Amino acid sequence: MCSSQEWSNAYSLNDTILDSREKSEIIRQTDSEIQKNKIMLFSKTYCPFSRGIKEILFKRLKLRNVEVHELDRDRKKTMNVIQDYLQQKTGIRTVPQLFINGQFVGGFLETSEKNADGRLKDILIKAHILFSNQTERRI
Repeated sequence: MCSSQEWSNAYSLNDTILDSREKSEIIRQTDSEIQKNKIMLFSKTYCPFSRGIKEILFKRLKLRNVEVHELDRDRKKTMNVIQDYLQQKTGIRTVPQLFINGQFVGGFLETSEKNADGRLKDILIKAHILFSNQTERRI
């Protein structure tokens, strides 16, 4: 799992303090992303676990229209607010974090296990993203 400390070591940015209004807006936007996208993935470009979950979604399941929010492309202060919020929401601060129809599915390990035993496809079928024959895709 990839944390913001790893990002902090990789990138040196001037971090300023956000006021509560700015934090609230970032949280509102993050929650909106989770709710409006059928599949929402929070990840980081350099994270091997994020690359692994993308491999599952894009190459193995051949999904399209997955919304990916690369946190390391945000300003550090924004990234930290998002990760703090995700921790409140899911109990996990690291990435990747996958949401389907607004529901938290898991990080890399949980998603890999669900993919291996067929539960991920079941979730996608119930969300009307995959059809039961698993060859046609709605998105």
